[in-house]
Amino acid sequence: APRAKNLKAWMGVPLNSGAETIGVMAVASYDPNVAFTEMQLKVFWAIADQAASAIVKSQLYRQTEERARQLATLNEVSTSMASTLELEPLIIGIMQSAVDILGCEAGSLFLTDEETGENVFRVANGPVGQNLVGMRVAPGKGFVGEATASGAALIVNDVQNDPRWFKGSDQATGFVTRALMVVPLRRGERSIGALEVINKRDGTPFDEDDQTLLTAFAGQAAVAIENARLYTQTDQALAARVEELSIMQRIDRELNVALDVKRAMGITLDWAMKNSGASAGAVGLITENGIVVIAATGYGDTLEPLPSKPLPLDRGLMGRVVRTGEISLVREVQNDPDYQGGLPNTRTQLVIPIKREREVMGLISLESPDPEAFSEEQLAFIIRLVDHASVAITNAKLYA
Repeated sequence: APRAKNLKAWMGVPLNSGAETIGVMAVASYDPNVAFTEMQLKVFWAIADQAASAIVKSQLYRQTEERARQLATLNEVSTSMASTLELEPLIIGIMQSAVDILGCEAGSLFLTDEETGENVFRVANGPVGQNLVGMRVAPGKGFVGEATASGAALIVNDVQNDPRWFKGSDQATGFVTRALMVVPLRRGERSIGALEVINKRDGTPFDEDDQTLLTAFAGQAAVAIENARLYTQTDQALAARVEELSIMQRIDRELNVALDVKRAMGITLDWAMKNSGASAGAVGLITENGIVVIAATGYGDTLEPLPSKPLPLDRGLMGRVVRTGEISLVREVQNDPDYQGGLPNTRTQLVIPIKREREVMGLISLESPDPEAFSEEQLAFIIRLVDHASVAITNAKLYA
């Protein structure tokens, strides 16, 4: 009973809703002549039961109204997400919506770096959240790492006493995290990131209903993010393709104007060097006596000025390409028995045959000190460049 000065009588009963006690109802008196009776206790208890029922119904009504509001908001947000194909505005909107739907003080959206597995703060919503944008969390570390690794949502309603909590975030921002919920952004069997919401404004803990709601939202958000990424990649690929076509048109104009074999091959080498990142390169014609180097760059005293004698057809990586008619991309050239030393720091050499129908009439060789040189995109560009060059070189020969 409450300890109040001069309190003479006190009567209290639990507010029971089924097997759960949701509170207490009590009355007291300072009058020394008052003594509560068993009959009054029974009546008081009956009133308390009615009060408990009314309180529970009121709470359920408020909860139902709140869920209806949340579901209506979720529907509106889902429609908006489906029509947004720019990634940055999309993820900002997703984070803001998650915080608003659940009535939280703050939140963060993480996207997983596919190469490193780290979870990267991409959007932080809250009074000091922007301080966190760009930070990286190691794979499997913290609540976010646990949720993305397991693919399961996580609720922690006593964050400060949880040993998994990384206190550095709060220390860096001055914000106090009391409770949080993390839901992974899942696409199929993989996590592409996570949504984290912090501290419900009304002070209540996160529960299973909150988890169900945010999980449903996260599923739709993940689809929207993947669609935006795909659109961006497609848009970038289209832009790159248009740019390449423009470059090819320019190359064709230069080649067609040349009508000279040496000039056409020199133009081919120049464009191959520009678009491959090679440190050195050479282009040559095939003759009965060997490979006649028409143009070379980047070799210094090793190959420039151009060798007076043709290079042998039965030696080196270039000779192998002439014999096989196949493209050769060799990384760590020192491990290839056919390699003959060019530049001392070369680690990767690319040799592509220049063909007229099935006949190898020339080749282009590119070298780089980078063991990862010549990406798939660069290789595809050079192959198309060589196809265009072969037509121009054939025309130049016919013209001659």
